[in-house]
Amino acid sequence: MLGTTVASANSALQRARIALPAADPAIGAASAEVTAPAGTAAGAASPDHALLEEYVTAFECYDVSRLTSLLRSDAVNSMPPLAMWLRGADHIGQWMLGPGAECRGSRLLPTAANGCAAYAQYRSDGRGGHSPWAIQVVETDGGRISALHCYVIPELFAAFGFPSAL
Repeated sequence: MLGTTVASANSALQRARIALPAADPAIGAASAEVTAPAGTAAGAASPDHALLEEYVTAFECYDVSRLTSLLRSDAVNSMPPLAMWLRGADHIGQWMLGPGAECRGSRLLPTAANGCAAYAQYRSDGRGGHSPWAIQVVETDGGRISALHCYVIPELFAAFGFPSAL
């Protein structure tokens, strides 16, 4: 049903079983409400708050050089369910200037997913509006972005409580 291998599903379950005991029970609730990352008081800025704000600004301006400067050199970018996996800030930047340039003009709205900061990405529809495109889950490590997982599943927007268009 998920379109994934048994090994992949088992691996995801194993990671979830490790993470669940330490997780806040509210994380499992279906909600678009942003919850504070583990170890951060509710309402307090996370250590990566400025980094994430810079990411949103760079992405919405489509300033690829600014955006890649926020990435770890070994950062990864994936786009489930598409078969795309990039490793390295340079490769991610090259892709963003090539096929990824269709994301120019996107808008990002904040949420949380998988215990990480996340964003609903709306791509320009070419008529002055924006259509749902992907839920971006942004992982950080050491003051840099370590992973971008962009779930290109527009149907997820309703589950997160986002509108069908901007």
